[in-house]
Amino acid sequence: MKKNKNPLMDSFIDDILNILLDENKSSLFNEKDLVGVKTVMADSYYNNQQVLVKISNNESFRTKFGSSKLIFNLIEDLIQSDNEEIDLVNLIDKLKVINQFEVNFFNNIIYGTSLKFILELIKKIKPKYNQITGKEGSKLYEELFPILYKFYKVIIEEIKINSSNQATFQQLYNEIKAAFVEQNYKNALTYFRYYYLFSNNLKNNIINFNDIINSISQYLNSSQTPDNIKKTISTFTSVKLLLENLTYRDVIFNRAKTQHDFAKEFYLDFDKQKQQELIEQWVPLNGSKDFKIFEDILENIKFKVPEPKKLAIKLLNSTGRSNLLAEKEKLYNLFFKINLSKEFDYSTYSQQIITNICSTNIDYHNLGMKQLEVNRNRIIEFDLKTNCEKALITNFLPNVTQYHQQIANLLNIGIGMKKVLNDTIRDNPNIRNIIVNYLMTAGSNTFFSVLKPNLFKTNYLLISKQFLNNAATQLRNNKGLINNYKSILIMQLSKYFKDLELEFINLVESYNLNLNQEKDQIIVDIEDILSD
Repeated sequence: MKKNKNPLMDSFIDDILNILLDENKSSLFNEKDLVGVKTVMADSYYNNQQVLVKISNNESFRTKFGSSKLIFNLIEDLIQSDNEEIDLVNLIDKLKVINQFEVNFFNNIIYGTSLKFILELIKKIKPKYNQITGKEGSKLYEELFPILYKFYKVIIEEIKINSSNQATFQQLYNEIKAAFVEQNYKNALTYFRYYYLFSNNLKNNIINFNDIINSISQYLNSSQTPDNIKKTISTFTSVKLLLENLTYRDVIFNRAKTQHDFAKEFYLDFDKQKQQELIEQWVPLNGSKDFKIFEDILENIKFKVPEPKKLAIKLLNSTGRSNLLAEKEKLYNLFFKINLSKEFDYSTYSQQIITNICSTNIDYHNLGMKQLEVNRNRIIEFDLKTNCEKALITNFLPNVTQYHQQIANLLNIGIGMKKVLNDTIRDNPNIRNIIVNYLMTAGSNTFFSVLKPNLFKTNYLLISKQFLNNAATQLRNNKGLINNYKSILIMQLSKYFKDLELEFINLVESYNLNLNQEKDQIIVDIEDILSD
């Protein structure tokens, strides 16, 4: 391509060019004055980087001095250079120049020539790039690929396929595809946009669209991490736009349903319907999903749910059926982090919490008590009172030993349990016996301290007298049992003592009978009170 040059003429032309390429002087010349200059530029300066940069960086200069022939010679020069060892710096510089020229400077001959150049270039640099990816020396390649892509994009989009370039176009597709999938998508970040570009440039179905769909679907389903996949997609298009293709969407969505890192990464990229479906998919039930992961996903998306009410109902469906305490507790807590409207019906939540409070399982009962403490305004008080009264009479009082904690909690939550408690004790002597027996064996002043203020005087005296008489009987033969009764005896000294005087006298006498050890202080105190 290069022609023999006359040194004197070259020097003269250089001087003229210095004037022509001076922005302050170029306006002195009109189009007629510049006839022939374009030809000189194309023939003699296609490889002069300094001149090319000046021309390409200025729209007016590109119009005055640029030409299709200049572009063609530039590319031909790159092809010749490509036959030798690749000079990446020179290649990058030349591509930057070419990329500045508008499409009207190109024609199908240039596109065809460029197609061959790109094909051979990819073949040549691909193995070298694979070797140094991520290592020292890869910087120039990383600079090259975005610049090359701009040139490549114009060629792929603008070329008109004919018999002379069809085979090359197909070969380039195959080469780009191979580079994209090679070594388990090692360089997908680089080649994805090169490959994806064919999706919209099938050129009368020369390229098989299904092959592109399958290849990209396999990539989306590969072992690559979701953040890497997202980063790769974003080099060419938005993830939302990619997911408009239902095949791609379904691949990512199916992974997001079972892999929480995909759910976190892509949730906001799905449409509202799919977002709702996905987040509901992660609601755990009896360990079907890890509730910690579910919480992590919700926190990652900042609880942005298209239909909070639907998710809330799904959560309550799970809490109502779950047999796992920690799971139930976590889901209740997450339930109140959802942005629900003021009109939301909390009756299902209320009923579940009441059921837990009335449970004979102490863990479920405690869970209900915790929820009542923090969300009482969501509990229907009438239902709470009605169900607790029934549980107290039917389940708890008949077995005080096992359910004393539930009884104490129900008496402490301020729902008016005093009457039903006393009516039950009054009408059922067996319940009174059960309470006394528990006090005798457990010696629980904690339970008695809750029970005492909730008893009417009659029931208090009945229970206290029975306790004192039973204690007296036991102390006749076992003085050491005084330690079991001491805390309750102390509490009995402070209320209605006079009504219990005979029982206390009996207790002291029983204790002192055949006493051969130092008298316990509580007996001394009782004797002092009796003597006053």
